[in-house]
Amino acid sequence: LSAYVIREYRNRWYVTGYSERSEAITTFALDRILKMEILNSGYHAGDFNEKDYFKYGFGATVYSNAEPYKVELLFHESLSGYMLSKPLHASQKILNENDGLHLELECYLTPELEMTILSYAEKVKVLAPEVLKERIKKRAEALVEVYKTK
Repeated sequence: LSAYVIREYRNRWYVTGYSERSEAITTFALDRILKMEILNSGYHAGDFNEKDYFKYGFGATVYSNAEPYKVELLFHESLSGYMLSKPLHASQKILNENDGLHLELECYLTPELEMTILSYAEKVKVLAPEVLKERIKKRAEALVEVYKTK
């Protein structure tokens, strides 16, 4: 790995760099690295731009060959102040504040995005895209099932 940047997300550190094995830019959690070895193959400098690479990322996950989505979320009005003072993503835009806080994000659909949305439970609704709406719906239904069993 030719390391380019080290970043933190939710108290976990990650290294992003060029992986010779996958021949692509990859991210690894530092606490999951079991063994390191210095190789004599040289450093792959590439043309990595941290700002561009992480522009549409949400959390630690970045899909370098994916297209970002326009994500629309409707937050309960009781969360408006919090969501405005602590944006979810750098791309966050207010679409309106009529029936709660209607936000738009432009990002990849990552596991961290899903976990963040689910952390607001009944105080947020995914309006778009449909694929994310369905993922969150399925996970919410699975959660209900967990609490139905003894």
